[in-house]
Amino acid sequence: MKVLQTQRTYNTSPLPNLVKHEIKGLKEIAPDLNNVLYLGLYLFYPGQMIIGSSDDQMFVSEGLDFNAAKPPPLVLLRPYLQASADVLQRSLITTNQSSSVRLKHFALRQLQPLFERYDPPLAIVMRTLSARFGFDGPSGISGRPLSSPNATASPTASTTAELTDKIAAIERLIDARSRDEGFFAAAKNAIDGGDIESARSLAIRISDNELRKSTLEFIAFSAARKAIEGGELDEAEKIAAAHLSQARRAVIYYQLAHSWADRKDIARAAELVTSAIIDAAKTENKAERARVYIYLSAGLAKQDALRAFEILGSAVKDINASEKFQLSDEQLTFEFHTPLGNHYVFSLGQGASILSIMPYLARADFNRTTSLAQSLRSDQLRAATIIAACRTMLPGKKQAQ
Repeated sequence: MKVLQTQRTYNTSPLPNLVKHEIKGLKEIAPDLNNVLYLGLYLFYPGQMIIGSSDDQMFVSEGLDFNAAKPPPLVLLRPYLQASADVLQRSLITTNQSSSVRLKHFALRQLQPLFERYDPPLAIVMRTLSARFGFDGPSGISGRPLSSPNATASPTASTTAELTDKIAAIERLIDARSRDEGFFAAAKNAIDGGDIESARSLAIRISDNELRKSTLEFIAFSAARKAIEGGELDEAEKIAAAHLSQARRAVIYYQLAHSWADRKDIARAAELVTSAIIDAAKTENKAERARVYIYLSAGLAKQDALRAFEILGSAVKDINASEKFQLSDEQLTFEFHTPLGNHYVFSLGQGASILSIMPYLARADFNRTTSLAQSLRSDQLRAATIIAACRTMLPGKKQAQ
């Protein structure tokens, strides 16, 4: 890359009204990231212009670090960051525009530290944008998908003032899609921090109806799990009954059954297992119902093989009735398609699969297990389950405990 350095004389204290006019112009013209970076020179490095070039693509401010410069007044900085975010989101890139991709990465590298420092909610949106182009930002700032609901994090409940500021910052975003992305990302971060109430306050502001409903259910599921971990079993049951769909309620009920069994209340545990099976049976989508059955059967296989056989038999019927069902489809999940095109999948039943059930059932009744496996219509599923059952019975094979 050839770097050109040219000195120009600028007014080192640009008039706020002039800069505000230029910032407004960024939103009104065709998106051009170099216009964003050029205006950044006025704000962060007055009097100097540095340009890099690669494959005929110009990189204004190459060699400089906006974050290392003395920031302008916030009355100018925040509108500049808002306008920059708008241009970054509007600048479309196709896969064959490698030089444009590099420019977008460069602009994100210059601006992401400023978003993180001065506008954290907007930074969340920019991280998701970075993730779409496989870009990990500087200083450990990563555009990675959000973590799973099983991620461990120390609770960091927001104060009322912090939450109010965060909401206000997201509401200043330019369009509804960006605001929804910001509220979703902020709500997920609150969940990871154990701050369920803040997560709910953020999620209810999502304007997209489907995304809002699914996010609120995800929050309720996380709240129920948190209550179980805290030993508040009655509270977890109330949350599940009031706020979860039948499939996800079945998962919580089964987890509650385990907790009651640990407390030696076998009657209550059995009652909740039955409730979980009833909710599973009422799930209308056959593929989803099969996933719940697999989850329940995997949990029961160690303690109650007879009941696990019955439930897995129901799962096989639903699998055969579904048009498509692959081994990769077995996990119960929450899925989110966000307004900026990101796709997140969070698993609810780690380790629960047909293959994980086979060793336990094969030890209990090998013939019944292989007969059940042979009834699967899918060649892939049938072969995989038969092999899993047979491997358990091979001489010298370690028995499932």
